[in-house]
Amino acid sequence: MEEVKKAYADMILNAAKEAAALVMAAERRSWRLKKNLVSTKEAAAQLLLRLKQMMDSKATESENILLNQQAKRLELESQLNEVEGI
Repeated sequence: MEEVKKAYADMILNAAKEAAALVMAAERRSWRLKKNLVSTKEAAAQLLLRLKQMMDSKATESENILLNQQAKRLELESQLNEVEGI
């Protein structure tokens, strides 16, 4: 009877060891996923900041082009008025 009890205890111990190993593996996977999530969020934030910088740069460039075109138009209108006035 002692041998049966010992075999049963060994089975329970082995099952507990396997369960503990599975839990530890799941915790390692969970930690890696959390780490990857943080890295992905950081990369996304950097990408959004870069995109905002690009958009701001393009907006500034467009404003400068518009101002230059308006100045050129005014200059040409002034020249036209001078020619028409002569």
